[in-house]
Parts: sequence; structure tokens; C-alpha cells
Amino acid sequence: MNLAGEISPSVRNLTNLQYIDLKANHLTGYIPDEIGDYFSLKYLDLAMNQLTGEIPSSIYWNDVLQYLRLRGNTLNGTLSLDMCQLTGLWYFNVKGNNITDTIPDSIGNCTSFEILDISYNEITGEIPFNIGFLQVATL
Repeated sequence: MNLAGEISPSVRNLTNLQYIDLKANHLTGYIPDEIGDYFSLKYLDLAMNQLTGEIPSSIYWNDVLQYLRLRGNTLNGTLSLDMCQLTGLWYFNVKGNNITDTIPDSIGNCTSFEILDISYNEITGEIPFNIGFLQVATL
């Protein structure tokens, strides 16, 4: 696809949507907070666009989400302490954004993660000791 423009907040009307794959387009602007209201959403791939702003906090409360790939945008903000609330999430990739701050100590509690990629961001500080508790296949 060769889609351009912003993701409309009106996508919240698609409440039964389970799979969103809009990678490698020309999407701009923020990820609408309403995207976390899809309580049936299992797969979200918005990688390699020009999305800005923070990862909406509502995403972290979707307990059926299994796959989240937001790599290659210009997202900023921090890694949320709530990311471990995604108990079904096995794939988390925010590689190549502008995420700052430190890796939260709670990351060792993200027991469902199999693949975690937070590389190529502006993360500083020490690697938390409990990151060794993750049972990931790829870190």
C-alpha cells in the first residue's frame, strides 16, 4: 500500500477489528489514543511510517494484544511502566524511535514477552538487574 496522512480517531468504530497491518506507508501524526479501545485487537503493526508522539497509554490496557510493532517511526516519550499489563503480548518492537529515559525496573515482570526490541532509541541509564528474569527468545 502507499497510504499517506493521519490515522483517524474514527477508527474506534471498528470495535471487532483483530488485525491492523499498516507498515511501510507514509502515515504521519499521532497514534490515536482510541486505538487501545479495540478490545479484540490482537495484532498491531504500524512500523516504518512517520508517526510521532508517545505510545498511547490505552494500548497497554488491551489484554488480548499479542503483537505490537512500532519500529522505525519518530515516537518519543518513555517506556511505560504499564507495558507489562499486556499479559498476552509476546512481541514488542519499538526499535529505531526517539524513546528516552531508562528501562523500567518492572520490565522483568513482563513474563509473556518472547521478543523484545527496544534498540536504537535514546534510552539511558543502567540495564535493570531483573531484565535477566525475562524468558525472551530475542532481546
